Amino acid sequence: MSQHAIPAYDCGIAVDEPSALLAKVLEGLDRGDVLVTTGGVSMGDKDILRKVLVEDLDAKVHFARVNMKPGKPTTLATVEHKGQTKIIFGLPGNAHDFPPCILRLR
Repeated sequence: MSQHAIPAYDCGIAVDEPSALLAKVLEGLDRGDVLVTTGGVSMGDKDILRKVLVEDLDAKVHFARVNMKPGKPTTLATVEHKGQTKIIFGLPGNAHDFPPCILRLR
């Protein structure tokens, strides 16, 4: 991102707990217009990103599954935050799933 003069921020790692994840998501939304997350988008008990986005932020999930392997649980959502529409990409956290998803976003 920086090679294209686009500022990027690392908000760190959130534990698998809704309030901790919400705090990190809000930090990211405060700092940028597009938020890219990894992990928490599949179907397990600890995959809570979509729940946090919908229940806590009233986000609109445009899709939560794509016809791509690896990378099926890729998620796209938008949310109104402080008067602006923000874009959220939720990518799989698996180290083998993540790179193909990034390449598709380009």
